[in-house]
Amino acid sequence: MVKGVNKSVIEITDTGNRYFSKVILFVSPEYVNKNSRRLTAEAGELIKSLHRADDVLSLRKAVMKERRRRRKILYVSSGIIVLALFFAALMLIF
Repeated sequence: MVKGVNKSVIEITDTGNRYFSKVILFVSPEYVNKNSRRLTAEAGELIKSLHRADDVLSLRKAVMKERRRRRKILYVSSGIIVLALFFAALMLIF
């Protein structure tokens, strides 16, 4: 929700984010006299793009977690195979 539009500042009080309750945007001097509807629309698009970036970051974290899990499985299974080969070699020797 956009709380107010000043000629040079836009304050957004409903960010949709649990960590941040307010966003203050300072309008570039060349756009101060533009339509306030256009400025609020651009502010909304900026907030939405930040949400998408946050979603991409959480997706990246999930992918990295899955990669670590798979790597652990690979290491454990490789260790089991090495131990199995070692014991097989011992059986052939004795």
